Amino acid sequence: MEKNKHNIQLFSTKLSRSTSHFKVARPPYRSTGTVRLGRTRRGLAWRRSSVLWESSFSGKMRKHVKWLVGFLGISIVVILSLIPLKILSINTQGFKAHSETTMFHNTPVRGVFLLLVIGNDPPESTGSKYVTELHRFLKNFNDKVSSHLNFAYPVLILHDSQNQSIIRDLQTTAKPTSLRFHRIQIPPEESRAKYPDRFIPQHCTEYKSGYRNMNRIFSRLMFEKNSPLLDYEYWFRIDLDVRFKTQIQFDPFMVMKAGDYLFGYHICSMHSGCQHGFIEFVHEYLQSNRNLNVTPSALAAIDNSMLFYGNLGLGNVKFFSSERVLKYLRNIDNNGGIWRERWGDQHIYFSVISIFSHFDKTIHLGSAFLNVRHKTAVLNGKACMQPFDSVRTPEPLFLNNTSQYTLNNISITTQTLQNGFHSLLT
Repeated sequence: MEKNKHNIQLFSTKLSRSTSHFKVARPPYRSTGTVRLGRTRRGLAWRRSSVLWESSFSGKMRKHVKWLVGFLGISIVVILSLIPLKILSINTQGFKAHSETTMFHNTPVRGVFLLLVIGNDPPESTGSKYVTELHRFLKNFNDKVSSHLNFAYPVLILHDSQNQSIIRDLQTTAKPTSLRFHRIQIPPEESRAKYPDRFIPQHCTEYKSGYRNMNRIFSRLMFEKNSPLLDYEYWFRIDLDVRFKTQIQFDPFMVMKAGDYLFGYHICSMHSGCQHGFIEFVHEYLQSNRNLNVTPSALAAIDNSMLFYGNLGLGNVKFFSSERVLKYLRNIDNNGGIWRERWGDQHIYFSVISIFSHFDKTIHLGSAFLNVRHKTAVLNGKACMQPFDSVRTPEPLFLNNTSQYTLNNISITTQTLQNGFHSLLT
């Protein structure tokens, strides 16, 4: 009996140590997985020790199992709590940007069509003045543009409206195109309080405050850090009174991505109206920032009041929101020229490309690909023929019905354009 007690104590001690490491002590006698309990002293020892083993093991295992079940329960609760947020991000048509997979339908480009709807002078909080025009635009846009692109890209509407019923009506008109709304607040310029005289209109006074605020948004505010535009790679700005006459035959965002372009335009021209003091501002800025290398021909183009016609335009968000470009745009804004002289985004965009980039980073999308009208006038797209230096590409990329180009080692033909460029990056 003393020997049996010793065996039982020895085995239970060994078992207690081993179970603390999730290991079960090997029983003293097994036969094909079944324990044989005999009448021998050894069998009696195993039968007694098995009682101790079961008691010790089950107690510790219950502790570990409870811990494991608790951990799994918490994990399941956390996972389930995240599911409604994902569903909300897919179904909500509100003010927050959606995830990439739901927003862009697996397109390789994060592009957005951009509309601006703000009141005139005085500002109209409901935006009702533009409601009819906006409904007409969305119907034309769905028919001629969005449907051909498989409704893959959303429309971002920057607005000053507080009328939720108007927003719901617009969403109904736009379906299945996805609309995203962002109520924009226009802060005063940082220098306005110190230099109020800079912001008193002197020229082009027929353009009211709404027009000048529009130029502030397009020239600076939509590139600032709190802008919803930063969720995208490229924007395609379209004025509300633009109508597409024929269905679009290419994917503009894929063109920008494939060619690594910074700006796309429909018409390039020269116009000196409402630009008083802007050329002088550019020269002064370059004098103060001598690290900027601007070619003589690019500077000559600015001096000749060249511009990108503003009713249509595509841009690279990352480039225009970069710190060096934003510094320039902030200086323009704080100069007061947008209010004082009605400086426009058309000349400003042209100067940005001239100062901070190359003209081979622009693309001309002519009438063969953007057949549009502005109010009653048909817009015949013309490309910029100047300025070009020998060290740079002698002319920007022209798209026409007979040409073939290579962009980032991707061969592009007219047929590729007509297929919507969807095969370029897949």
